[in-house]
Amino acid sequence: EAKFLRIDAAKSPFFVHKLRIKTLPALFVFDNGKEIGQLTGFEGLAKDSKKPDEWQTGRLKEWISSMGAIQYERPSEEMEEE
Repeated sequence: EAKFLRIDAAKSPFFVHKLRIKTLPALFVFDNGKEIGQLTGFEGLAKDSKKPDEWQTGRLKEWISSMGAIQYERPSEEMEEE
């Protein structure tokens, strides 16, 4: 079971300090209270490193799945687009 939580960094300085957040967005994956993964910005999601803000949502789903938080299999249409 996965739960997602969104916090406003400006209104949550305790969490920003505790999680050592320096760049937004920041995505953390926890398992039984222990951090098992962290994604800073959109690092590694773009196909072209010269266009870091251009990436498909499926890439984020794959990353979350690789951390074990969700089950996801990329649809064949997304594979064709790449």
